[in-house]
Amino acid sequence: KVTPVLTGIGAAFGLDLAGVGILVTAFSVAGLVLAFPGTAIMRKFGVKSTLLFGAVITIVGIVIGLLAPSSGVMVLSRVLEGFAYGFAAVIVPSTIPRIFPVDKMSLPMGIWSLWPIPGLALAFFSSPLLFSAFGWQSIWVLSLVVTVAVTVFLFFGTKLPAIPENELVAGNAEKKRTFKHTHGAG
Repeated sequence: KVTPVLTGIGAAFGLDLAGVGILVTAFSVAGLVLAFPGTAIMRKFGVKSTLLFGAVITIVGIVIGLLAPSSGVMVLSRVLEGFAYGFAAVIVPSTIPRIFPVDKMSLPMGIWSLWPIPGLALAFFSSPLLFSAFGWQSIWVLSLVVTVAVTVFLFFGTKLPAIPENELVAGNAEKKRTFKHTHGAG
């Protein structure tokens, strides 16, 4: 949401190009940092709880950004949103095998592999229009509305199977796959 209107946001906060570059970099670096422990956190607290935690972090980041009085606070909001992005980047691909049977997993994984593209397309289409018509805060408001809607759906509209699909053999709960290490001893 930031990149398509980078110079406009920079003007609103009195930032030069290097300063606005930090808004994008803070998001990306935070996502990278949290992606590494993301799966371990998911294993400890559960898939749905971790996804909800990431959604709440996103909402907090968006609200902080929406109310940001300074560029430093805006960077903090982008860091929080980046953390949630890092969570999603590792947790969702770990979740897909739990939801879909092995023989039907290729389409969901293929769709997931393209997940940034629709978001970028939406941002590059909507952000400049919203920015021109209503200012940069309108982009954050739209982002907040979409994120809250997705979070509510995640909380009330999703349920993970009791036995992960990737453990079942041909959908039979009596037969479970056993996983062995595929790498050498170490």
